[in-house]
Amino acid sequence: MSRRRSKRMRSLPKPANQACARSTTPKAQMECVLHCEISEVRESVGRYVCVLGSEAEVRDVNVNVCQASTLPLPVLIATERGSDCDFVSRYFAPTKGVPEDPITGTSHCTLAPFWGRRFGKTQLHARQLSDRGGEIHCSLDDDRARLTGECRYIFRARLQCQS
Repeated sequence: MSRRRSKRMRSLPKPANQACARSTTPKAQMECVLHCEISEVRESVGRYVCVLGSEAEVRDVNVNVCQASTLPLPVLIATERGSDCDFVSRYFAPTKGVPEDPITGTSHCTLAPFWGRRFGKTQLHARQLSDRGGEIHCSLDDDRARLTGECRYIFRARLQCQS
């Protein structure tokens, strides 16, 4: 894996995941978890992709953590077309100990191909609408998604292996 650097931007190529299968989980159950109407529910690798009706609905999602823990898949992604970007999203994984991730590369490995097919585009601009939020520029190339965005270091570490 190669990593490109520019000032504060980081770019990583990742495997692109398809969100093609319609979910077998009832839409009404997902609506109870997200407290909103859902246009469409898809499944990808260990996650639900829930398409809502508007960017405002994605921003206002309030996950019912107790009901989310009863779902077969551990991750929920709420998404919709963006008003000033290609798409917006939020990422929730309460059963994994992540009530909401502020900016999630792995979700964009699913969302970029999903929205790219709908828009007929290989270059997409995405915004995650968590409280901290962030922007990711996604570039699709065959089965890879290159994600580029500003990086914030949470911590730095050095590992030493004993021989």
